[in-house]
Amino acid sequence: HAQARNVVECVFGVVKRRFQLINTAPEYSLKKQAKMVLVLCVLQNFIHVHDP
Repeated sequence: HAQARNVVECVFGVVKRRFQLINTAPEYSLKKQAKMVLVLCVLQNFIHVHDP
């Protein structure tokens, strides 16, 4: 559990540094915020694979 949490926190750190959008106060519904996090993680993975 602790190791998985560390990985998740690391991923959020990477995504927050790359996409400043999630560092501001949320102006969107909770449902949209959850989708945004998912989309930004997918986008981060795409960038990681295609732009090393």
